[in-house]
Order: sequence, then structure tokens, then C-alpha cells
Amino acid sequence: MRLLKLLLKLTVVLGSLWMLYLMSHPKTDLDPTYSLRYSWLEYTDADGGPEKVCNCTAIMQGVREALKQAKLLTITKDFRKNVRIPDEHYINATRDCRKFKLTRKYLTFPLSQEEEDFPLAYSMVVHHKVQNFERLLRAIYAPQNIYCIHVDEQSQASVFSAISAITSCFPNVYMVSQRATGKAKKPPPFNLPILSGNAYIVVSRGYVRSVLEDNRILALMEWAKDTFSPDEFLWATIQRIPGVPGSTWPNRKHDMTDINAIARLVKWQWHEGSQGSLEAVYPECHGKHVRSICVYGAGDLQWLLEHHHLFANKFDTDTDPIALYCLEKYLRQKALAELQP
Repeated sequence: MRLLKLLLKLTVVLGSLWMLYLMSHPKTDLDPTYSLRYSWLEYTDADGGPEKVCNCTAIMQGVREALKQAKLLTITKDFRKNVRIPDEHYINATRDCRKFKLTRKYLTFPLSQEEEDFPLAYSMVVHHKVQNFERLLRAIYAPQNIYCIHVDEQSQASVFSAISAITSCFPNVYMVSQRATGKAKKPPPFNLPILSGNAYIVVSRGYVRSVLEDNRILALMEWAKDTFSPDEFLWATIQRIPGVPGSTWPNRKHDMTDINAIARLVKWQWHEGSQGSLEAVYPECHGKHVRSICVYGAGDLQWLLEHHHLFANKFDTDTDPIALYCLEKYLRQKALAELQP
């Protein structure tokens, strides 16, 4: 009987040690039976800062009292000071990459076989505010994807060092080694007219094949390598090259309102209005405007979630960190919910 009790105790101890091992050593291969153990990836109140006192569920539903509490909180000096993370923090935190990825709860394995078989490539341009960059990277990160990061030439040294430290922790995240030169360019190849457009695009497989194989496009991309913000003209220019799948004539009659496109959701100041207004395309901004674009606040989240867009522009921890915090939790919970059997 005494031996049986000892064996039972040993079994309990070994079971506890095994659970601790699983929590500290995330499994990297796809295993359907492992989906129930993904709880360590969920964002909980313990992961947040001062924002965690807010009721994100109520904020997402547009409950007036919850939105009022969030608004009052974001305007207090102590709250804004405690939420802001200096660039130096990321330089120190990434000295131990494994710990950094674990504590920040990065996804270190594909969430499904479908996602693993369909990797994505991201291009990110960063000027400042490393905190915003790191949170965006965490939100869209998956190990099968590729991330290309361009840090502006005029960025502060601390920004460059912090982003370099973060990217060094991930084998599929790269920093552009050569940045915008400040020199005048020669005319583009093949006399292609340079057109500006959205940096957020959704294209067909044929378009992608043209980008990889069409000599005109390859020459254009080579020409654009050291230009300023090529993402704002490169895709729009390719879209107007005759013969490219999905191309159209360069005429404004072909343009669509961005509210119908799925790539990016943005509130332009001159299209906002009060509820019930026949002239308004969307409701008023609950954050603030920067260059006539709404930087979203917590009060915009309910409207955002009613739409089907892949990205929303813009968020900023300096404007409303609660909006970012609640959206992060929502997106992570939505992603993990798809893993349940």
C-alpha cells in the first residue's frame, strides 16, 4: 500500500513537471491533439500594463460607460507615462531572444497546415516609435512568413538599434541593408509613367508572376531600390502596365472607393460625419487626426470590427493605447479559437 502511494505521488509530480515543460517549451510541429494546450498563447490581464483595467469586451460592443472610462484614462499623465516603452527596453529585452519571444507570446509555429502551405511576405517601413512596430510585428508574425523591414535613413540611432535587436531574434525577419540615398534618379526604364497609389494591395497570382518574371517590372524594381517610399508608387505603376494581369488604364474612372477594397480601412477626415448624416461615409473619429487620417481610438473599434478589411490605418500608442490593447486581445483570441477541435 505504501509503495502504491509513492507511485501515485511520483505520477503526480512527473505530470506537473511535464506540464511545466510544455509551457516553457512550445511545441513547433503540427499536432491536432495539442490544440487544447494553446492557452499559454492567449493575452490575459497579466500581459497588459495600465490598460488592463478597461473592459475590452464592453469597449468592442460600444458600451458608453466603458468607452467613457477608457477616454478618461488615456488623458491622464501617469497612464500615458506608464504605457510608453522606451527604445532601450527592446535592446535589453532581446539579449535573450528565447525569453523575449516567450514573454511576448510570439507564435512560434503555424496555426494550421493551410497557413504553413501558404506563406505571406510583408514589407514594413518604420520611421520612429519602436513600440508600435514591435506590437504590429507580433500581431502579424508567423514562422512560415517573410518580413522585410525598412528603417528610414533619418530615424534616430536608438530606433535603428532597437529594431535591429528585435529582428535579430527571428530568422525570417530582415532589415534592409541599403537605405533612400538622397540623389536624383535617372528616368525610369521603358519610359514607364510613375503613378502613385495605395501601398496596401490585393492582387492575383498572375500579377505576382508578372512581378517575378516580366523584364519591364524587374527593371522597374531595380530602378526603385534606392527611391523614397517605393511602396507608394511601385504597385500602382505596375497595375497600369499593359499586359499585367488585372491591369487597367491610368484613368481615375477606374479607381474605386477604399471603403469597398479589402486591403485597408481608413477614415479620411473630410468623409466623416455624425450618425444619420447622409453625406458621411463613416462615423466621426474617436481618436485624433494626423494629416487628415483618423488615428483610431477605443470608440472606433466597434465600427472597425463590422468591416471586412485586412488592415486598418492608423493606430498609435501615443494616441490611444487602449484601442491597440483591446484589438490585440481580440485578434489573438480569434486566431486561437480556430484551433479548437
